[in-house]
Amino acid sequence: MMYLRNLLLSVAAAISLPLSCAEEAPECFSHNETTQFINRATDGEIPSYDTITQLPSNQIISEAVIDLVNETHALGTEPLPGNISVTRVPRYCVEPGIAYSYYGDEWTRGIYFAVDLDPTEAIETLNHEIGHLQPGGSKNEVMAELNMFEQRTMAYLLFTNTEEDIFKWAYGNYGIDSYLSDMSDAVDDLPGSGTPRYNNADIFLLVHLSDPSMDFRTLRDQIVQSDAAGTLEYDIQQTANDFWERYDIIRYDNNPLARRADLVLVMATAFVRELGRSFGEDMAQQYIAAQAFFPYESWERIPVVGLEERVCYMTADNSDPQQGCELQVGSEGIFCEQPRSVDFCCIGLDGDRIYKSIVHTEGGRLVSENIPPEIILNGLLWPAVDWLMITSEQELPLDEQCR
Repeated sequence: MMYLRNLLLSVAAAISLPLSCAEEAPECFSHNETTQFINRATDGEIPSYDTITQLPSNQIISEAVIDLVNETHALGTEPLPGNISVTRVPRYCVEPGIAYSYYGDEWTRGIYFAVDLDPTEAIETLNHEIGHLQPGGSKNEVMAELNMFEQRTMAYLLFTNTEEDIFKWAYGNYGIDSYLSDMSDAVDDLPGSGTPRYNNADIFLLVHLSDPSMDFRTLRDQIVQSDAAGTLEYDIQQTANDFWERYDIIRYDNNPLARRADLVLVMATAFVRELGRSFGEDMAQQYIAAQAFFPYESWERIPVVGLEERVCYMTADNSDPQQGCELQVGSEGIFCEQPRSVDFCCIGLDGDRIYKSIVHTEGGRLVSENIPPEIILNGLLWPAVDWLMITSEQELPLDEQCR
């Protein structure tokens, strides 16, 4: 997933393109034998996570992915636009990009893929491009990114049948930091570096969704109104300028992990609020329970057991790297247990109240010495798993910075 987000950030192809481009290369903007129409009737049910993530045989996206996209849009605040199709086009149509959307007419309107994507990446890209075809989404990344975030959040409702499915969906999206993988990387760059269109779009969403009174529907309406008034680009840029000052690293005592935790938890708080308002406290708690396993960087691929009922992000690793490990031999193989001492910034749910806290933990990291290295947790294989115990917890005001 990080690979996909970096691709989206590095190119300018994932936008709704004008007609003049189609006149220059009509094969890049017309349906062909690969075209799949994706609008379907919904019944509130989808296949298992494992089925959805199977590679399609001779299609761009599988029928299971199409079902998921229809179901999440039925649950969300903006329905799937009518007459949406997906078409494979030659690589040169969008090189070096991966996909684009095009308004066109009934014979050309749709989303065009130029590369093969695995199912999780295809869902991400498809939802982003659908956002460009929704009201207010033409030629700006704000609505496209909002639709991607919203559909990813709505999917949690569809994976609640089993603990394994909702866990796999959380990990398939690289846990909590997937919502801001590009944002929290961008904030460590100089303002204006990278790809400002995508960075500023996500900044705009983060700032507005951090308002406790804001929800997906209200934000969509505001984007449409600003777009119609011709002020959206100015609003996005002004929000980004204010953002860089608000999240200056100096305010975090030069601790980039604390700042990253704040960014992640602001958006996670918005999603907890949205799920609680729209679908009840139980659904918000299930979202938190799934995300609780992933408080580290996604590239580490190390889940955590012991932070239940909290969404956390690491702010300090106090473990002694010089300490050795204790070998353990069991029925599932040989493991090395390394001592761990880690601090986190977290949010949790107490009734309908969202709270924030600093959490200190002690425990161990269980590293597999098997060949291949593997530990089974919730139906997935991991090279290591952290088992932590909370030793102290200090509650903070929700608007106070992580530290």
